[in-house]
Amino acid sequence: MKQLGASFTEVVKGELVRRAGTHRADCPLVEILGFFLLAAEREGGGFVLLTENAAVARAMYHRLRGFGVVPELVVESGKRLRKRRRYLLRLGDADVLHLFSPTSKAVGAEVRDSEGPSPLRLARRFLRRHRSLTCRRAFLRGAFLARGTVSDPKSHPYHLEFVAPTEEAARLLREVAYAFSLHFKEILRRGNPVLYLKDVEEIVEFLRVVESTHGVLELEDARAIKELKSQVNRLVNGETANVAKTIEASMR
Repeated sequence: MKQLGASFTEVVKGELVRRAGTHRADCPLVEILGFFLLAAEREGGGFVLLTENAAVARAMYHRLRGFGVVPELVVESGKRLRKRRRYLLRLGDADVLHLFSPTSKAVGAEVRDSEGPSPLRLARRFLRRHRSLTCRRAFLRGAFLARGTVSDPKSHPYHLEFVAPTEEAARLLREVAYAFSLHFKEILRRGNPVLYLKDVEEIVEFLRVVESTHGVLELEDARAIKELKSQVNRLVNGETANVAKTIEASMR
């Protein structure tokens, strides 16, 4: 049920964070990795994961704790009118390597760049080892929780998008989505790659992939109503045109 004042994106994300998880023990970690790839920003000797969604922040905090990592949670209040709160989860480099990489020095070198553990290198290596569609669903779900939005189908044109931090991260998301025959298009917005879908069939399929049952039902209902209104408008316009022709013919 939609909460008063909640956007469609918030409703979908609220449903996703309430999921009980999957039977595969490694897939919840893949979901965290998808979130980490898009939400992580480098900060000192670690990372900060940013979100404006309280439910997502709470869920990720508890999921990280479930893997033995206790992040520092900070809430930043908006400094300007209508500016939303931001929730920050801080992780050290050691926490990140504990989550996503064995302690082997050779492996550690493989997933590092000049600043430390690389979200992109970690994600690519992890996904090579976890190829099941179940885990790839979890990866896309985590990415959507981090930086995904979907328009309200009842009041706006169909649109779903991700904002990626880099072109390489956007390319990896497209590769994972392609496994489900999802063909994201890309634009550049304020220096960031934005992947998007506008085809309603593909948006419905994406929501199925990440297992948002409520989101699928809401979108299908909105599509049925829009199609019905379109049919009624065509019938009315056709009937109006016929009446106008009849009147015009009778006046000759």
